[in-house]
Amino acid sequence: MKARIFYLLALAFFPAIVYAQLQGQQKIDSLLKELPRQKDDAAKAEIDLSLSRAYQFVDPAKGIEYGSKALSIAEQLKSDSLRARADGILGLSYFNMSEYAKATEYMQAALKINKAHGNKKGQAGNLNDLGMVYGEQNNYPKSLEYFFEALNINEQIGNKDWAGRNMVNIGNIYLDEGNMDKALEYHQKGLKVFEELNNKNLIAMITLNIGDIYVNMKNYPMALDNLNKALQMLESLGAKAVESSCYLSMGKVYTGQGKMEQAMECYLKGRDIAKEFEDKSRLAAAYGYLGEIYFDLSKGSGNRAQLYKAKAYADSAIVIGNEIGDLETLWQNNLILSGVVSLLGDYKGAFIAHQQYTLYKDSIFSKDNAMKIGRLEAKSEYDKKHFADSLKNEEVKHTASLKLRNQRRLIYLGGAAVLVLLVFIYFIVKERRKSERLLLNILPSEVAEELKRKGEAEAMMFDHVTVLFTDFVNFTAFSEHLSPKQLVDELHSCFKAFDEIISKYNIEKIKTVGDAYLAVAGLPVLDNIHAAHVVSAAQEIRDFMLLRKEQRGDKTFEVRIGIHSGSVVAGIVGVKKFAYDIWGDTVNIAARMEQNGEPGKINISQTTYELVKDKFKCTYRGEVDAKNKGKLSMYFVES
Repeated sequence: MKARIFYLLALAFFPAIVYAQLQGQQKIDSLLKELPRQKDDAAKAEIDLSLSRAYQFVDPAKGIEYGSKALSIAEQLKSDSLRARADGILGLSYFNMSEYAKATEYMQAALKINKAHGNKKGQAGNLNDLGMVYGEQNNYPKSLEYFFEALNINEQIGNKDWAGRNMVNIGNIYLDEGNMDKALEYHQKGLKVFEELNNKNLIAMITLNIGDIYVNMKNYPMALDNLNKALQMLESLGAKAVESSCYLSMGKVYTGQGKMEQAMECYLKGRDIAKEFEDKSRLAAAYGYLGEIYFDLSKGSGNRAQLYKAKAYADSAIVIGNEIGDLETLWQNNLILSGVVSLLGDYKGAFIAHQQYTLYKDSIFSKDNAMKIGRLEAKSEYDKKHFADSLKNEEVKHTASLKLRNQRRLIYLGGAAVLVLLVFIYFIVKERRKSERLLLNILPSEVAEELKRKGEAEAMMFDHVTVLFTDFVNFTAFSEHLSPKQLVDELHSCFKAFDEIISKYNIEKIKTVGDAYLAVAGLPVLDNIHAAHVVSAAQEIRDFMLLRKEQRGDKTFEVRIGIHSGSVVAGIVGVKKFAYDIWGDTVNIAARMEQNGEPGKINISQTTYELVKDKFKCTYRGEVDAKNKGKLSMYFVES
């Protein structure tokens, strides 16, 4: 929610985010060294408070730990001033962990103490924090109540800086409510304050927010004017990390104006900056916007290549959304994905994506929101009833009733017609799917489509893929102790589980050869995080086999897994019993990774390690002699 975004940015927005984080860690290290040297309890409490404040955003749980220590000392010393500060900081730490009931409890405790002692500045701070808590829970009336109260106090005591922040927070609540006029009014009030204070950082941020408000108002010229101003200020301040937001908002302007090429250019710039600064939230947003553009373009042109691009971008957004727990990203991109795969003829996939969309949407519009909607609906029903009762002319009421009845008849007739049409479409689709099911089970959907359209499918080079190779340890010796049926049943159970796992990560199964299993990510649809997808799938395969070994003992296998990233050629082989296959040195090295691995381990190459080292903990094994490849650097994936 934007009210919270402003609060965060007000603390650590400019100019060099990475440097600020390093400075914060240095401060923590310094405080941790200083703490044991202190013998005075009050001094210890001050350091505990400083640590709690420093940990607040990087590790809120640690912030709570040190804040609780400070609170304990404050109670021992019977220091209300110290206790109020500890309560306030604990409230913010719980807020950052989304534990809103606890956050409210501590903030209210701090507010009570500050009121008792007439600490106006402290009261205003507590009220602002409570406004954020209620805003984050979408309780906008309560949030506004606290923000206005904080604003009133800050204006009384002449605290212009925080009065300006309160104004922008109020503007953001109105923005979330959809009241754009009020949102604009309070952002402009806040902007005026910070222009008087010459706070360039916040002037840039508020100008960016005003640009977003104009985007929502569909006033695209004013939106572009403010966004360009914000971008120039960000560039002069050296705040490149935040430029991503400007470009994404500009992309929305050009999309609204129907200038898709310019929109795509802005989204790509926003994506590249987000990648550079590892800003997953904005990266997911960029992927989502790009997916939406390609989806919209494909609806007008029927271009399947654009549909595949839309799918790849939506998939990437969903993967990141899952990583960061962003429900809004998940519901929006599952909705796009549902439409895309439906147009591609994958009705089952469309149904699953739509189920996910509904699930995440329901999670966002939680029980509290449903209660608010219920209250609004009840008020609306009351207003309608009051209006009807006030009609003195019975003829008018009768006419309204007839009109309603006719409308209902039309709805019923229309519904029946739609139902008949849907049944007709269902039988057409069912017959068509029968003829396509076998082809899609053999080939990737994109290749199957090309084969149907052209009668052939060309081999293609894919420069950025990751290959997964698995093999069961001592398979030959194991097979001697089982009947042929038992052996095949066990292989089927394992490979069926593998199939289900890789499907979650958009990995294409290539084939099984005996007890070996070959799959690849990054083709035929490009995948920007192919290596991470494969390693995640490999971890699930490893864990599945370890658990199965615990449950079945000698009746199942142990698995070795090898992974390598690089380029491959992919295409169809032969004309009878044809198969989709991949070739290249990348496949051979993946096989060497598996052969030189260990049971229950995931062995990856140097190339793959460079792509996933920031996401997974790996242990370097050194250079290992691989058959016909010489010495290759290898790593075990630990977690």
